[in-house]
Amino acid sequence: MLLDIKKIFSGYDTVKRREAVFDFSNERFDACTIVSPVTFIVTTRLEGEAVRLTIEGNVTVEAECARCLKPVKQVIPVFREAFIQEDGMHAGEEDLPYAPDGRLDLYELCFTELVLAIPTILLCSEDCQGICPVCGKERSLGCACKEQEIDDRLAILSQLLTDE
Repeated sequence: MLLDIKKIFSGYDTVKRREAVFDFSNERFDACTIVSPVTFIVTTRLEGEAVRLTIEGNVTVEAECARCLKPVKQVIPVFREAFIQEDGMHAGEEDLPYAPDGRLDLYELCFTELVLAIPTILLCSEDCQGICPVCGKERSLGCACKEQEIDDRLAILSQLLTDE
């Protein structure tokens, strides 16, 4: 979906609001899966010599918890605001994905913002204790394993941390 920025600069409508729905199911994400098509609200507002572009949306992702490997489903907000100067569209000053004819590629912009919004580590909860490295059980369910024994050769290092 391409957005004609030149038309916005020449138009009399100062505010335009539109919905853009994109299906990112064909895109590859290492740590998660996008559950359904994502609806973004794209707002353009002519403000003097510039256009204020705002995109907002919520994406639902599914993944495994990075600590305990339980399934996680989270809704992540995506937001971007940019100011576009008419003379800066072709100069390459903006980091926005323009098509060769000067129109803005909304799919590419929304995809980039989506990638930046998804956290690198997804957890089932902030206080997730993870899996015991000795027995493999969830620590929150309790395990009878002792803390790891410290190698005698490295015991001196623990003294360095406790001494002041």
